[in-house]
Amino acid sequence: MVIRHSTGRENGERVAVEMSKVSPVYKIYTLGKFTVLHNTDMISEKNRNSRRIWELFKYLLTNRKKRFLPEDVLETLWPDREYADSKTIFRYYVHNIRQALAQNQLPEKAIDLVSSQGCYYLQVNRGCWLDVDEFEDLFRSASVIKKQNPVEAINMFYRAIHMYKGDYLPEVTGSWVFPVRNHYRYLYLQCVSENIELLKQEGRHREIIELCRSAFLIESFEEELHLSYMEALLEEGKAMQARNHYEYITALMYQEIGVKPSRAMQKIYRSIKENSESLLQDYTDIKDMLRKREKKSGALLCEPEHFRFLFEVERRRAERTGTPLHITLLTFTSPDYRVPGTEILEEAMSRLKQVVLTGLRKDDVISHWNEVQFAWLMPGMNFEQVETALERVKNRFNQFYLEDSVVLQGSVHSFLPWEDE
Repeated sequence: MVIRHSTGRENGERVAVEMSKVSPVYKIYTLGKFTVLHNTDMISEKNRNSRRIWELFKYLLTNRKKRFLPEDVLETLWPDREYADSKTIFRYYVHNIRQALAQNQLPEKAIDLVSSQGCYYLQVNRGCWLDVDEFEDLFRSASVIKKQNPVEAINMFYRAIHMYKGDYLPEVTGSWVFPVRNHYRYLYLQCVSENIELLKQEGRHREIIELCRSAFLIESFEEELHLSYMEALLEEGKAMQARNHYEYITALMYQEIGVKPSRAMQKIYRSIKENSESLLQDYTDIKDMLRKREKKSGALLCEPEHFRFLFEVERRRAERTGTPLHITLLTFTSPDYRVPGTEILEEAMSRLKQVVLTGLRKDDVISHWNEVQFAWLMPGMNFEQVETALERVKNRFNQFYLEDSVVLQGSVHSFLPWEDE
């Protein structure tokens, strides 16, 4: 199959994928993994020791039909190396590429490395199939016919989506590949996005759910995909799944890339809450939700925002009963009361987590407040009991962590409900 780019797209006709009378002699895959097949022979695996040869081939393939001087190519690919005669070295690499491609077996070269006036370029001819060419043609063709023939456009988008196995030439680390890699990534996301819109028009919400799930494996943090996924779940009456996904993805995005829920995410959450209210009236659903953390032992470890909420609950209870509420701060310092180094601090924090998650009561609440402190809430305990628990934690930590470069400090702070803040 040969992909032909054409500008003749009058009357809304899509660009056809031209079927050659002769099956392609070469097939080149670049999306997700680089592979070159000569008929059924995987030649890109045979010359694995010739790393520079294939690096040069990938560069020329990516920039096919562009003309390059040998010294410019070598400087781009391997800037740290110096060559006494760059033209001779380059011709040597070109010779090896031609041998690897076994072009002498063909009356007409399917892949041709052309030399003209001191410049070189790679030409992909009839008999060579390239995945990115077909991928791009499928996308553009589907985009042209989506209004006139949405069902056929959906099928074409699906074919393009299935062709995208991952980043373009993912093993290449040179900056020269980034613009092209981003281009195909953008086309992939456009394929998914436009296909979702067509599926939505057709009422095929289950397919949207499956499409988004497969897209998450490639683009984990693309917000539009998650919004479409949750909207489709709501359309299918799966409000609880939508709610669970919202909680999962917003927490993940904040932890991994520091992004808080956008207005669009907050809006979908309001819709989820409205759709899930009737479900929450069923005790079985509530019970299933509450069982999520049932098997965990030790203190409840939570984010600072959740800690503030639980503190407010306990503060109101203390105000009603007239009993004081105590918060303990666990602070790491060096022996001279300075902030310890990052690596030492991370190790100490990890050890302390093990202690509090296994040695404290289940109704204790603890939060990693900042880089050197944990906040610890112990409901229902008086001041003396809190101090005793603090000493127990410090002793257990010192048993686990024998380094003298970190000191665990502890301080108890009381909130008295009968006093003004």
